Amino acid sequence: MKKIICIILVASLTITSIPLKANAKSNEILYVDGYEFNVTENNGKKTTVYTTLENGDKIYATLDKSMEEISLEFIDYPQNMLGIGIGMPENTKYDVTATVLTSENINAKVINTKTKESINIKEYRGEVTAQNIIFIPIAEYLLTASIVAALQALLMATATIVVAGVIFYAASKVMPELRAKQPSIKYYKATLQNGNVYIGAELTTAQAASYLKANMTSTYPNNIFAYSSTYALSICNVVSPIHASIGPEKHGEEGYYSHYHPRKDWTFARTNRYYNHCWY
Repeated sequence: MKKIICIILVASLTITSIPLKANAKSNEILYVDGYEFNVTENNGKKTTVYTTLENGDKIYATLDKSMEEISLEFIDYPQNMLGIGIGMPENTKYDVTATVLTSENINAKVINTKTKESINIKEYRGEVTAQNIIFIPIAEYLLTASIVAALQALLMATATIVVAGVIFYAASKVMPELRAKQPSIKYYKATLQNGNVYIGAELTTAQAASYLKANMTSTYPNNIFAYSSTYALSICNVVSPIHASIGPEKHGEEGYYSHYHPRKDWTFARTNRYYNHCWY
């Protein structure tokens, strides 16, 4: 039986940053930091990936797209000192509350759904720390690296990121769904990560204008994605103090999109624009 000990969980691990790739197909294999993940399910409602650890235990990571929730499940296969399986497998489920999940940055809390004990995991550009003073199985301490790998594999399989607690999907992968919802849905929250545009929650015209106006003076402002050039230009004009825009522009690689910027004034200086993007 595994020992339960009280520890200060502090892990420093080297994690290789992985570029997000296109959505994986069911039964596809993904390799993340030495772990082999199987994509068992990937559709419009749910995506699940899992890996088998060296001791035979399994870790599953799931994104429920309808609920926009991420969860983990550990299946522990008890063994005696000779490595022979004994007893029934033990399942432990966790909810993941993420502030940030990208290929370079993780800030998430992993919460045991039964005991409510939690692990806080933070990663920035390959350096990961997990801190908490809690009663946990020592095996879970050793699984910190596999938690990070599982979350990264889930991002790869779904082409998603999490920014400010909001799940965003790679624009290039959800365009067919956007077309199906047009013209009832014209605007979405959007963000930029590694040169790729990601799309988040749906917005009404009024909500899109408020979202842009809420953060126009920062160099990292709020951005939106519009279904068409007409809608993008219109919303940029609405939030501009002189009701005018600059664009269209496109200065990124594949995964980037044409866009407008709200205009500040009528000068030709580079400072005549706000940094907000109205992609389409």
